Amino acid sequence: MHMPQCAGKSRAELDMDKCITLVKVEQSDRGCVNGRIDYTALHSTGLGGAARKRLPCTYSNLCTREGRTMATISKPAVWTGWVISVMLALFLVMDGVMKFMLPAPVSEAFTRLGISTSLAVPIGVILIACVVLYVIPRTAVFGAVLLTGYLGGAIAIHMRAGSSLFGETLFPIYMGVLVWLGLYLRDSRVRGMLS
Repeated sequence: MHMPQCAGKSRAELDMDKCITLVKVEQSDRGCVNGRIDYTALHSTGLGGAARKRLPCTYSNLCTREGRTMATISKPAVWTGWVISVMLALFLVMDGVMKFMLPAPVSEAFTRLGISTSLAVPIGVILIACVVLYVIPRTAVFGAVLLTGYLGGAIAIHMRAGSSLFGETLFPIYMGVLVWLGLYLRDSRVRGMLS
């Protein structure tokens, strides 16, 4: 049973209407029992079937789509997350392109780390593919997982080669932290997993 104001709206718009209505209910304290939403009290609004269990009365637990919690993110946080993600992506794409061009410093680094220069292009392709997956919102989490694996391999190679700890070995960790920080700030799915 749909509410009259939902006629002619898409599924996503209906989900957003449910979210907005639930937030209004929470803000007016109607439907909250002992800090939890009582969906039986919301039945009159047409939202009683939205969930069968009681959830804590917090905004991040009110909006659900496809059975997952959608956490709220402020616009400044989203912009900050995108700035971090784009800057990181540009740096990593540049790193991948340098593996194609193989200038002298990259060639020397490969030799010093004990990696054949014939592997430079495949490593560059893998890196750029991971970055592309990371910047596409739908595949961003998968891209972040792949980038984490790529950066973990870089740490292992630097440790095996005896590179300086704070100069080269830990640099991929800093990059990995930025990968996940950018994603956390811009993607509600990641926030939902951690809340």
